[in-house]
Amino acid sequence: MEEQEEFKENLTFHDLENNLINLEIEISKDGRFSISGDCGQSSGQIHEHIKPKNEEHKRLLEIWANYHLNDLHAGTEKQERALEEWRKKNKIEGWAYEKEVKFLKSKKLYSDKGYKYGSNWLKRELPHTLETELKTLIQTIRRQETKRKENFKILSFSDVNIEDNKIIALALNLDLEPKEAEEDIKDEGDNIYSYCGTDYFIGTEEETEQECKTYLTDDTELYKYYLENELKTGGAYGIMNIEDWADWVINSDGYGQILNHYDGSEDTENINGTCYFIIRR
Repeated sequence: MEEQEEFKENLTFHDLENNLINLEIEISKDGRFSISGDCGQSSGQIHEHIKPKNEEHKRLLEIWANYHLNDLHAGTEKQERALEEWRKKNKIEGWAYEKEVKFLKSKKLYSDKGYKYGSNWLKRELPHTLETELKTLIQTIRRQETKRKENFKILSFSDVNIEDNKIIALALNLDLEPKEAEEDIKDEGDNIYSYCGTDYFIGTEEETEQECKTYLTDDTELYKYYLENELKTGGAYGIMNIEDWADWVINSDGYGQILNHYDGSEDTENINGTCYFIIRR
């Protein structure tokens, strides 16, 4: 059988609650389908966090539910249909192998045509039309997002009522239209700004450094770990008080590695001569 070409696309859209959804959609060369993404503070299998606002979103979620990791089925279709009904009826979530086996044995389904549940990973072949349907869905959702952006089209930030330069910095960093920034970026206080379900710390260099120091010194567990490690290794870096240690960590790791628990990155935007650090939280 001829190996198919890999299908891989990234898709970004806003759901019914205006949360920004980022997805990676893939069909591998050997026919494995997978979707993962991030939404706000959640990442990975985030389908339960997505509130669909149209038929295209709903269909994408259906495909996700039906075909994700189609080569990792613990049971036959008959076994898994019975288990799905059993889970819904008994409100069982997650992996419960021993209970599943017990239930299947009670229904004389533990062995289906010689296959014992959970003894291997079974692969379900994908519909041959799935890739074409995905391409159409992705194109349609992208057009919807383009139309959404056009609805915010205003030529300049001087045409909207934004007095906070940190909002402008985040808007430029996320490539938002001025009107979209005015409506969708919220000041949550303490230099935290939210956009469509995702929080960002935005501060000058002085504010960002202070935020890092506060984070490192308020929770002393990291400092205790450093002291224990120093004593164990004979003082490879030298014993420091907590303030000096915090400065050393900041200089060594940078702001993003300390404050960004998503991917450790940091960005900057210069507004009217002031450099603002933008760090996802």
